[in-house]
Amino acid sequence: MDALVAAIPGRTAVFAQRVSETRPAIAIAPTAVFAAASVIKLAIMVAAYQAVDRGEIHLDSPAPFDANDIVGGSETFATARPRATATIGALMRAMIRQSDNTAANVLIDRFGFATINHVAARAGLKKTHLRRYFLHFSKTHENETDAADVGMLLLAIARGARGETTAIASARSCRAMVDTLLGQEDREKIARGLPPGVPLANKTGELPGVRHDAGIVDPYGANPYVLVVLEGDLRDQAAGVAGINRISRTVYRELG
Repeated sequence: MDALVAAIPGRTAVFAQRVSETRPAIAIAPTAVFAAASVIKLAIMVAAYQAVDRGEIHLDSPAPFDANDIVGGSETFATARPRATATIGALMRAMIRQSDNTAANVLIDRFGFATINHVAARAGLKKTHLRRYFLHFSKTHENETDAADVGMLLLAIARGARGETTAIASARSCRAMVDTLLGQEDREKIARGLPPGVPLANKTGELPGVRHDAGIVDPYGANPYVLVVLEGDLRDQAAGVAGINRISRTVYRELG
């Protein structure tokens, strides 16, 4: 694994752990901080489902679009109009499955930066901070995370979906989150390193020089595991994607 990471032309962090175990099998630079890109949308999803569990919203509750929310990188809602609405459930599916940035911005407006960051902190995430809207770039406010935080969040969701008691959300909500992640459409990274037919509930993230993927491999199978690969300062983004493919293939041989 060290050799695979060293071959990637940039900074790389790897976290892998079986859902049934208490310690990671692989942890390379797990607390190194990276620009979070769209991986931080996992925290927004958790905040939404916690609100569902508390009875504050329903998945069919409407949320309005603000003019500032509507940005590029929005396959589903790029043509949304200000003051139009979409349901919380539709926004979450678009945010995760197509990584729709407009949907994410509407959900940030609905729940607020403070609430989403509080959800992350209560879940034990130490380096994860949502500081800006998607595509509202700032030199001083960047969304950040690390591989250990992302891995911890996915482990809690995976355990909840399998009926274990976790503080992250109800079992029903955890299963709904896993099912949403199973429909994620970017299959170029971790998925490409897995054998055909192996389910992957994942969330990717991309920025210039950044390629991330984080997922639960075979979440309802006999031996699921979480794999997180974060890459930054990439000098060759295609090489970064190929590196994630190789890491995924190697981890599956060991943990799958």
